Amino acid sequence: EELHIDLASSIMIGDSPCDVEAGNRAGCTTFLIADEATIELDELEPEQRPDFVVPGILAAAEIASKQ
Repeated sequence: EELHIDLASSIMIGDSPCDVEAGNRAGCTTFLIADEATIELDELEPEQRPDFVVPGILAAAEIASKQ
């Protein structure tokens, strides 16, 4: 609020479920850098589920730029 950041228009990119949880709690679009074959989304708590699972930061940037 102090920095006038529009969190609803912001993204959070992280490599752990707790990173995703922070982004979800802030109202951001969330990206989890992980291998879809190794991450079990069904086993995560609802607040730890990302909007997107991507293999790396470049993939997250590509998706975010199209939103």
